[in-house]
Amino acid sequence: ASERGQRVNRTSDLEALRRNVTELEATLQHLSDKLVESQHLVRRKRAEEEEMRGDIQKLRESIRSTNDKMSYQVEHGNLQFETIQKLEEQKKQFDEEVDVLTLGLHDAEQRNEMLQKENSVMQQQVEGLYKGNLQDWAAEVQRVKVAAEVARYKEDIEKWKNKAESLR
Repeated sequence: ASERGQRVNRTSDLEALRRNVTELEATLQHLSDKLVESQHLVRRKRAEEEEMRGDIQKLRESIRSTNDKMSYQVEHGNLQFETIQKLEEQKKQFDEEVDVLTLGLHDAEQRNEMLQKENSVMQQQVEGLYKGNLQDWAAEVQRVKVAAEVARYKEDIEKWKNKAESLR
C-alpha cells in the first residue's frame, strides 16, 4: 500500500511536472515569438534611424549650400551698393563739371558775340560807314562791351536762381 501510494504520488508529481513543462514550453514559445517581433521592430527602427541620419546629412548640406549662396548674395549686394555709390559720386562730379563747362561756354559765346559787335563797329569805322567821330565810335564800342557784360551777368543770375530752385 505504501508502494502504491508512492506510485500515485509519483504519477501525480509526474503529471504536475508535465503540466509545468507544457506551461513552460508555451511560455517559451510566447517569449520566442515576442523576441522575433522585438528583433523585427529593432531592425525597422535602425533602418528608420539610418534613413533619418541620411536626411539630416542632406539637410545639413542644404543648409550649408544655402548659407554659401546667401553669403554670396550679400557680398554681391554690397559690391553693387558700393558701385552704385561710386557711380552716383561720379555723376555728381560730372554734373558739376557740366555746370562749369556750360558757364565757360556761355562766357565764350558772349565774348564772341561782343567781339563780333566790336568787329562790326570797327569795320564800319574803317570803311567809313560809321557816322560819327572817333570818340563816338569808342563810346559805341564801350557801350557794346558793357551791354554784353550786363547780359552775361543777368543770364548767370537767372541760371543760379533756377539751380537754387531746383535744389529746394
